[in-house]
Amino acid sequence: MLYVCDMKTKKYLLILICSINALSAQRMIKNVDPKNSYEHIKFVTANSDYIFFTANDSTHGEELWRSAAYEGNTVLLKDINPGINSAWNDFGGREFIVFNNKLIFNANDGTSGDELWISDGSSNGTLVLKDINAGASSSTPRNFFIFGNAVYFSALSAVGIELWKTDGTESGTVLVKNINQKTGSISTISSNPRFFTKYNNQLFFKAEDGITGSQIWKTDGTDAGTIRVSNGNQGNANGLSIQDLTAGGSYMYFTGNDGNGDLELYKSDGTEAGTILVKNIHATGSSRPSIFYNFKGKIFFKANDGVNGEELWMSDGTDAGTVMVKDINAGSGHSLSLHYSYGYYKGELYFTARGTSENAEIWKTDGTSTGTIKVSALNAQGNSNPSGYFVHANTLYFIAIYGADGSNAYELFKTDGTSNGTQLVYNINKQANGNAGVQFLTAFEDKLIFAAREQQYGHELWVIDQVLTESEIQESVCDSLRLNNKTYKVSGTYLQYSTNYKGYDSLITLTLFVYGNPPITRVNDTLLTWSNASTYQWQLNGQDIAGANMFKYKPTENGNYTVRVTFLIKKGVTCNKTSDAFNLQNVGLIDLSNELNIQVYPNPANNEIHIVANEDVNIKQLILMDMNGKMLQHQMDSNTMNIENIASGLYQLILTTNKGIKTIKIIKL
Repeated sequence: MLYVCDMKTKKYLLILICSINALSAQRMIKNVDPKNSYEHIKFVTANSDYIFFTANDSTHGEELWRSAAYEGNTVLLKDINPGINSAWNDFGGREFIVFNNKLIFNANDGTSGDELWISDGSSNGTLVLKDINAGASSSTPRNFFIFGNAVYFSALSAVGIELWKTDGTESGTVLVKNINQKTGSISTISSNPRFFTKYNNQLFFKAEDGITGSQIWKTDGTDAGTIRVSNGNQGNANGLSIQDLTAGGSYMYFTGNDGNGDLELYKSDGTEAGTILVKNIHATGSSRPSIFYNFKGKIFFKANDGVNGEELWMSDGTDAGTVMVKDINAGSGHSLSLHYSYGYYKGELYFTARGTSENAEIWKTDGTSTGTIKVSALNAQGNSNPSGYFVHANTLYFIAIYGADGSNAYELFKTDGTSNGTQLVYNINKQANGNAGVQFLTAFEDKLIFAAREQQYGHELWVIDQVLTESEIQESVCDSLRLNNKTYKVSGTYLQYSTNYKGYDSLITLTLFVYGNPPITRVNDTLLTWSNASTYQWQLNGQDIAGANMFKYKPTENGNYTVRVTFLIKKGVTCNKTSDAFNLQNVGLIDLSNELNIQVYPNPANNEIHIVANEDVNIKQLILMDMNGKMLQHQMDSNTMNIENIASGLYQLILTTNKGIKTIKIIKL
């Protein structure tokens, strides 16, 4: 029977169960070395033309290969270090990055040392880009990062390990700046730039100038434009001891030395004054925050507060907003000690954790404690150790140990976020206690590429054909966002499909926040608006009120009140909004909490609360605030409020009526 599915319209032309996640059979692309069965492949990446990987066929050593996903076009690209010698060794490491559709990488040809190479996918076009440390000595280029029209990296030359960049040409491969100008041994004269991150359209990184220790620097690609940003812990030879510099939300975050030798959470807005400690998470030691991820405008990370062990935390850049998401392994036990990586998939963050009296399994979070849950248990007798999360074809793939006794190690899995939808893709190594060793998940055209080990073969290149590609966009805008000829004006998560040249759908997940007009609420004798704007201007009957520049204002006369606020979307980008008019005709109205007969039920509540009042009492406005006075929800002319998405705890419900104000404490279960 012929099955036909229109992937673009999702219409079924004949009897067919059609899914945009449908995959054809997985297959090994090529047995590179039929004579042996050991670790052949050590790295895989791809541009639009080829899959590049390193492999050892036991004749040429570990060298650079290329493939277009079929056996016939999988070939040794170049024997960089001739003969049985290898272009890489495990001590030296491997660095690969695709730039302008060419492969930039490090390699050792046996003559020039470990140097910078480039490849266009042809043998003749695979050559040394620049011998930075002339002669047999190695420059050991590392930490590749694309910014603007260049790749930035660290490399060793006569001036030490310093900041370099390349535009893909020999003449355009240059030292950006000799940051550490001291003399002495390599360790003394090197700035060791690393942890490159893009923030507010500038390139920031960690470096050591030999005077102020480990600090944040930034560069525009010139010597004069490469400057130190922070100067924390002055007089301390280690400076801030910066680790894991990562951009997230409105700031950069990193692990830093708090001056007492403890490693805690820091943030920076790209200025010296704005580089500060966020929170001392561990009061008597180091919380050692690490593995940062930007999720929903906040930074998520692993930390140990000295009480709950290593758990999942999040921060909005404030002390009060830096909190543990959930004590997954209750008590002092670590839940994230086997924490490998994150995976963002359909508005949720996936990670590896160990629950109370449980093994390390796949978990996910929506950023709330109640929304942080275990997805599935794959190994009944031990840790499944999920790792290598990779989104492709509207599917989240990962690598895990499974089986009742954990006898099948590191096979390829996929999940849709449910326990039933978490399943093995294919048992590649079927022998007892077999280890497939799946790794290097890579997208190439409409295919998923990876390295794996079958029972009779070594580590070889595998493919799953005809999968769909997926991309994810997170954006905050003032009014609207236009994407692929569609305009979005309301905050939310949107799925947008497009079709590639082979007719397969690609999926874009857009997570959008649109700044609306600020609401005005009344609490007793004071008007309030959003408290996370950067500037405020209150107005009466359309005219600015002198000196009324805070998020709250106490009116002295009746009239139509508005407020104009400026939101900081990100550094250098603002959004101006003016509220609707708030008509005030009862200035001096007092809080009649004790006199007004108003009841809220149920209380405590799970999902919704309802307000009941006498017939002569009209509910004009509902405000839900936390116990610190932060407004969480606001509704007009309603007797019902949905509280399903707020965390459990004690809150204040402020009701404005035609007869006065009443405040009621409620409990969310």
